[in-house]
Amino acid sequence: MLNTEVPSKICPKRHAISLLLSNDNKLLGLLFHENHEGLRAEPEEIIEFARGYSTGQQLLVRIALDIWSGGGKANLWDILTTLDLVRFEAFMLALESLMFSR
Repeated sequence: MLNTEVPSKICPKRHAISLLLSNDNKLLGLLFHENHEGLRAEPEEIIEFARGYSTGQQLLVRIALDIWSGGGKANLWDILTTLDLVRFEAFMLALESLMFSR
């Protein structure tokens, strides 16, 4: 099992999102400023920009936005039916990380 302990200087939500996205620089860059902890844009703008991505990537962006602020409006049924096993495991790892960071 992977270590989901959050390093002390990293925001727990940002850490969970990194786990969810498996440190995918393309998706992380869509969401966050490189040298700033905040989102690059409003959730609606990020969702709109992500429309050019695959269905799975769009869903990951929505889940990440839900982790960050509740602004992604990801649907549980979509999570269960869209994510492949590897991405679903990353989703569960992100949730576990959030649970233990409280």
